[in-house]
Amino acid sequence: MRKKFLTLLITPLLIGCQNTGKQDSSANGKGGFDYSDFEDVKLEWNELFSPAKSQYFAYIYSLSCGHCERIKEAVLNTVNIHKNLFYLIEYSEVIPIITNTSQTIGKEKIEEVGILGTPTLIEVSNKFIALNIAGESEITDYLSLLPHTFCS
Repeated sequence: MRKKFLTLLITPLLIGCQNTGKQDSSANGKGGFDYSDFEDVKLEWNELFSPAKSQYFAYIYSLSCGHCERIKEAVLNTVNIHKNLFYLIEYSEVIPIITNTSQTIGKEKIEEVGILGTPTLIEVSNKFIALNIAGESEITDYLSLLPHTFCS
């Protein structure tokens, strides 16, 4: 019964991230950044706790996610400005989908961490999960506060 309930909860998230048919911003004439411009800050999911930094952010995206596409420009502009604090992780099936990201706060092992869906922004502080948020407005609202939320 619980498994059916979780499936019903997760289904709308997965349906929400269908390919919108949009091309990347450079291909449709808008210019701007693409994920491929940041190859040097890409991580695999199992490397989430690998960077030797006291604080950083990992943005998890999917190329077929309409939500990710809508905030792509804002996110990549922020990544470009704060490149030393950001990593990009492309979604893959190895990333667990969970229903309660608040339970990941304070965790320090990759086996204890999952995401609600894409897009997701995770903050790692002193090798512990400090933030795990998902959704267009949640992420863009948080990014707009960035100059005041991280250590210099």
